[in-house]
Amino acid sequence: IMNNLNPAWEVSEVNIGDICNRSLDEAIRVVVFDWEKSGKHKLIGYFETSVQGIISAQRSEVEIPLTNKYEETGRIIVHNAEVDGFIDPKSVEKRAKELAEKAENAHFFALGAEQRVKHASKEAEVAWKEALRLERVAESANTAMTDAFERSVGEKTMLT
Repeated sequence: IMNNLNPAWEVSEVNIGDICNRSLDEAIRVVVFDWEKSGKHKLIGYFETSVQGIISAQRSEVEIPLTNKYEETGRIIVHNAEVDGFIDPKSVEKRAKELAEKAENAHFFALGAEQRVKHASKEAEVAWKEALRLERVAESANTAMTDAFERSVGEKTMLT
């Protein structure tokens, strides 16, 4: 941008893999030059940050100082910064670990539940067998009572 001490650059797209090894937190250096027709471009300054730092600067509206030989030579204001279609390997790895941990916990919970079901099933079988046994005992007792009653009625009938 010719003859402007406060240039507003056009939006440009950069492949994240080309500048930061596919990591949003890897350090990058942004260097700003004053373009000259002669080809002897003059260094205005530079700053070091990360892609995540640029995105954060845009969100918080922070001005990033440019320095040249430890002297501040200007400021950069990031009006627009976004990452499109990028999957951060660190975030994916972290999420994969979280999901693996949840899966492991769920597996142990399922094993515990399976054991509880087996135990309850065995208890139900024992209870069923006991119920059948008690039913037979009750039938026997009922038969015995009926027989005793019939004998007692028969004896009363004989006596009268």
